[in-house]
Amino acid sequence: MSARFEDPPKTVAAFLDWERRQADRHEFIGGEVRLMTGGTASHSRLVRNLGNRLNDTLGPRGCEAFADSLKVVAAGQVHYSDVVATCEPVPGDADVIGSPVLIAEVLSPSTAKLDTGRKWENYQTLPGLAAYLLVAQDRMRVELYTRHDGGWLYRALLRPEDRVEVPALGLSLPLAALYDRVIPTETAST
Repeated sequence: MSARFEDPPKTVAAFLDWERRQADRHEFIGGEVRLMTGGTASHSRLVRNLGNRLNDTLGPRGCEAFADSLKVVAAGQVHYSDVVATCEPVPGDADVIGSPVLIAEVLSPSTAKLDTGRKWENYQTLPGLAAYLLVAQDRMRVELYTRHDGGWLYRALLRPEDRVEVPALGLSLPLAALYDRVIPTETAST
């Protein structure tokens, strides 16, 4: 949902300054300000499960995962990622992650097109990004993109025993753990 302004921010810097003063969260995409919407219990559980598992795995390496609250600037756009991990120190007052190593988006009907399209295109410009995850909440399915030899490898993970593997980060997470306490709507309605 695009927000309406008499004098909308026109640059990333102007947007970041403006957005820090707002009660609601917004993204800056294609020069437009977009209001962020709320999520579901499944969305929240997936974000929590992934964030917790990432912190357990990456924490000993000096890395940290953040959920829902920090922005990523990529290709002149400003996005909120559902989960973003970095291996650089993050000051307590930071609201932007400068060098993400992993980004995950939990898909919903209102965000899927953006998450699989423009956001993914923008995120590919981040030089330190090792992995991008697209996590379905209506069924057990994770699309995993990992950086490899200047390109990206793709895997679709569908079974509880399948693992989100990101060798560059030492990450090996079974889908069963990611989907803990999540009841996909495909299963719930049948």
